[in-house]
Amino acid sequence: MQAQPPAFYHLSTAEGLSENNVTTAARDKAGVLWIATTEGLNSFDGNRITTYHKHKYPELADNSVERIVIDDRNRIWLRTNTHYLTMLDEKRKFHRIKVGDTTDATNISAVFYTTAHGVVAIKNRQHYFQKKGNDTAFEKKQLPIDDQLTGNIGFTYYIDNDRVIYYRSSALVVVDYSSMKVLLHMPFRGLNGAHYINNDELIAFTRKGDVFYRISISQQKVIKEYREIKDQHGLSVNGELRNMTRIDSNRFAFTTYFSGLYILDLQKETAKHWVHDPIDPRSIGGNNTFNIRYDTSGYLFVTTQTSGLHFYNLKQQQATTKPYFIDDNKQVFDGYIQSLTTDDENNVWMGTQDRLIRWNRSTDKTLYVPLQLPGGEPLTGRETIRVVRTDEDGNLWVGTSRFGVLVLNKQLKIIAQINDSIPGKRTGFPSAWINAIAAHKNGNMWVTTLRGTSIINKKTFEITSLNDHPLLGEMSKIPGASLWNDEKSKMWIGTTRGAWCYDEDKNTLLRYTTKEGLAHNTVYAVNYDDHGNTYFATAGGFSVLSKDGTIKSYNRSNGLRNDRCEGMLKDEKGFLWIGNLNCIIRYDPVNKKFTVFEEGIGFSHAGFRVRSSYKTKTGEMFWGTDKGITYFFPEQMSSVTLPLRPSISSLQVGNDLFHFTGKDVIGFPFNTSSFVFNFSSGELTGDKKNQLLCKLTGFDDDWKKPSVTGQAVYSKLPPGHYTFEIKASRDGINWYSSSYPVEIIVAKPWWRQTWFRILGVTIIAAIGWLIYSYARKRRKNKLEMMELNVKMAESKFSNLRLQMNPHFLFNSLSSIQHLIVSQQTNKAYKYLTLFSNFLRSLLNYAEKNFLPLDEELKIVRMYIELESLRFDQSFSWEIKTDEHLTNDEIFVPTLMIQPFVENAIWHGLLHKEGDKKLLIHFQNSTEEYLTCTVEDNGVGREESTRIRKNKISSMVHESKGISIIKERLKLLEQKTGKPAGLEVKDIYNEKNEATGTKVIITIPYYNPEEI
Repeated sequence: MQAQPPAFYHLSTAEGLSENNVTTAARDKAGVLWIATTEGLNSFDGNRITTYHKHKYPELADNSVERIVIDDRNRIWLRTNTHYLTMLDEKRKFHRIKVGDTTDATNISAVFYTTAHGVVAIKNRQHYFQKKGNDTAFEKKQLPIDDQLTGNIGFTYYIDNDRVIYYRSSALVVVDYSSMKVLLHMPFRGLNGAHYINNDELIAFTRKGDVFYRISISQQKVIKEYREIKDQHGLSVNGELRNMTRIDSNRFAFTTYFSGLYILDLQKETAKHWVHDPIDPRSIGGNNTFNIRYDTSGYLFVTTQTSGLHFYNLKQQQATTKPYFIDDNKQVFDGYIQSLTTDDENNVWMGTQDRLIRWNRSTDKTLYVPLQLPGGEPLTGRETIRVVRTDEDGNLWVGTSRFGVLVLNKQLKIIAQINDSIPGKRTGFPSAWINAIAAHKNGNMWVTTLRGTSIINKKTFEITSLNDHPLLGEMSKIPGASLWNDEKSKMWIGTTRGAWCYDEDKNTLLRYTTKEGLAHNTVYAVNYDDHGNTYFATAGGFSVLSKDGTIKSYNRSNGLRNDRCEGMLKDEKGFLWIGNLNCIIRYDPVNKKFTVFEEGIGFSHAGFRVRSSYKTKTGEMFWGTDKGITYFFPEQMSSVTLPLRPSISSLQVGNDLFHFTGKDVIGFPFNTSSFVFNFSSGELTGDKKNQLLCKLTGFDDDWKKPSVTGQAVYSKLPPGHYTFEIKASRDGINWYSSSYPVEIIVAKPWWRQTWFRILGVTIIAAIGWLIYSYARKRRKNKLEMMELNVKMAESKFSNLRLQMNPHFLFNSLSSIQHLIVSQQTNKAYKYLTLFSNFLRSLLNYAEKNFLPLDEELKIVRMYIELESLRFDQSFSWEIKTDEHLTNDEIFVPTLMIQPFVENAIWHGLLHKEGDKKLLIHFQNSTEEYLTCTVEDNGVGREESTRIRKNKISSMVHESKGISIIKERLKLLEQKTGKPAGLEVKDIYNEKNEATGTKVIITIPYYNPEEI
């Protein structure tokens, strides 16, 4: 028997890969596969491919990625043909990191990860290590091993335990970076690669592959040579070997130039050779294989330069699939298999959609058996062969769809045609449409057809009708679907009206239908387990008849992948294997658990659909599919079920994409329209065959199945705190949860948020407190009058700070309301954010008479921006400060400048036509005080007074505000002993026309202790 090739999965541009020239691949700790190509980076989670290009991610140093390294924090490091490294952090945000100084543009030649030093980069034969405390920066270090790594570069391999293998100028060097020592320096010519076997031994190979060297590090020599290695075809290793990877201490995989893939077994001193088969979609996708990497989870990744990435899992025992058959005339058959059986000469007989096929497994020879009627009419190519069975004499019984049963001897001669009628004699054969054939203990053949069941004498080939049978008479009229003669010589007949069990010795006939609990009345197969239970495969599910007479049924709601069950076999360990339409399910009678086997792990990638089943005397199982056959020994498939590693990969919100590699919490505004979570079971062969459930705690009442594989969408979530979780299962019984959840917080609308409510309560409380304070101060005696006057002035000033002119507050709120009603959402949101920040600043400094100049400038800027937004940005403005002013060390009276800015805008600029400008300038006049100038090019004071003469409230507010400021400046002058004052000037042009107003405020310097 020839070795069965592995069944590869393929990722290329057809599946969404950015380029078919794949340089390398690596899998991160969340199970996501990262694929480097010459035209961008790709990630694959088992469901979908995401591409990353430099034009969209400028921090990607170059689209041609040559190396992927994953560190212990699950960060992705990329080496390109540049002097930069690109790093994707835990959030999968790109960072470009320069290695070396700004004058060194030498490309990075190697990058690898060590547990002792983190990521190490090599350029210009110099080592660069991550800096302590800043692992996104690299520094050059001279090492004592540098002089042994000089010369022409051959290859570099990164292995476990912080060891790196170098081949430089025909010398093989092993460096231990944990101890910074050279463990091996050995002259060696003609090597093309090397890897470690164990802690002391290496395997090295030549480009031709004619010899492999086993090298001892401790002994510093070759301890064994492997020559004349033969593959499964008896041929020597052919072609030029390229790269290698270690599978275990005995097995190593090699890529080649145009010769496919080799897997070398040192223990057996043999190799397996896999090449591209253009007819078999499961074969490796191309022979020009390039890089190769083995993942500890069992995946072997093979890159090619023309056909993308190809991979399969070595830890998952694979079934054998033969998707097509070719005879000596090069005619190909790749259709469905209706029935199959085997003989003692290692032949597999298959009844197919249009022919009878004999395939010899020893020689891999295929014969399309010629069939014809007694009159010479050929059947091959025109007739579906529905049943094939062998009898004890070695004859082959062939059931057709129109011409009854044909019996062939070992020489393939038709020795009988058994039909529903013979010229001149009517027989008891109900129909020529044959559905099943089974041998009875007496050697006769039972045949069930589209219209009933009959018995054929094995020697005379005469048909015995069951019409007059005292128990089986009804069987001659009921459409049959299956036959099974158990080891107790009971004949089971599966029909469209239930299952019948005929015991000839006891002369009994039992019947089981949906009334007794069967999942469906059409029964395709019957079998026993080792515990006295009977099993039925039906069109509507899988039923178990217990010894106590009760029936338990299963369908897709409680363990099956599909309802329809077509075939059923019992293996040597007592497990029941059920053909479940597009998969095979193994049932454990003891634990009552299901295990699913389907597309992948050797099963057909072209679409696996079970049609028939057969078990040989050795226990090997054969299953007919829509494309060829699948066969395996059941005990070898026991290790197929590996744990799943479900993970949440990303969240799409509008145009923003958030990546996850661990637990995370993200906040969103209340009006966020939709949330799209992307996730995977961690199975790179896809999630269509796995069951995924998701739940958004706080919104979903229970787990739900996503409508799109690997994706869940939520729209218009109400404000609240939510946690998104997933879990995955292969059989619906054993579930694996994601290692981390993702939390999202949807904020409340601004009018429902705590800060807004606190603001309203604070304003009301402040007004009440001011009224109370004023009334209490009125009752104090005259001796406290002077102090009262001072406090009243400060109290009025605090009142001004808190209220900022009620007209301003009311007008701002009205403007916000107008923007919301007119659906100017973005502008309203901007105005509201600025307004809330402004009010928050006022509250922060409400109880302070002084604040740093920086903070005063922030409040003034926010006020001007509010007024600018409110009046459609009809004026321009500028705030200047002398460069040598230390703004955070200079204290000024709170809101000293704002009233003059308000006057300049409202009474100077808004009444002017044309260009409007506002300038605020802080100057360091002397060591005792600073000067603030507020200048506008408005209409001037006279024109402003004329306009405002009927607006009494505005005049009163202006008068009170200026008088309070003057009083405040006077108190400052008294307290500090330094000049303070206020001067207002009109600005005139050459024609003596008013062109603006200038306000000059003198503010004394003081120490905080003076305040």
